[in-house]
Amino acid sequence: MGNEQSSTRQRNYKVYKITGIDREHSGWFRCYLNDDVPYSDGSCRYMDFETENVLSVIDGLGGMFGVDMPRRAYLSKGRYILVNTDYTREKKSSYNFSTRDVRNVNVRDSGSFSGEGGFQGLVGEIDEAREMHARTSEWSNFDKQMQRAWQLQPPKK
Repeated sequence: MGNEQSSTRQRNYKVYKITGIDREHSGWFRCYLNDDVPYSDGSCRYMDFETENVLSVIDGLGGMFGVDMPRRAYLSKGRYILVNTDYTREKKSSYNFSTRDVRNVNVRDSGSFSGEGGFQGLVGEIDEAREMHARTSEWSNFDKQMQRAWQLQPPKK
């Protein structure tokens, strides 16, 4: 019974506005946000992201095998992103997230959001973000299995 309850637990999401971007780093960049993001080692007003190639090999392989790859978020100053705060709480503030870990949301009114968590009216976006996270986890598990399969094969003679 306890497993059933934990698998149906609602995840916590929050919408953040990107207030600035620092791309002066090798292999990663920092997005400054309008509110604190909770991490395992405290809260900060930023998220670090891996610098990713537009056409990565994994995306290509996913398409070849018919796997629907999650969309990458477009991160720029003034845009809004949907962040799974349960996921960020599992990571340290120095962790480099993927642009697939967040989702862009369209916000027409630049004013504050009403309701708890700041995302009334974004239920559809939240459901899509949940699906995106689930697909990312599935793809990660598939990728690990493929790596193990290649490692276990005996050398060809």
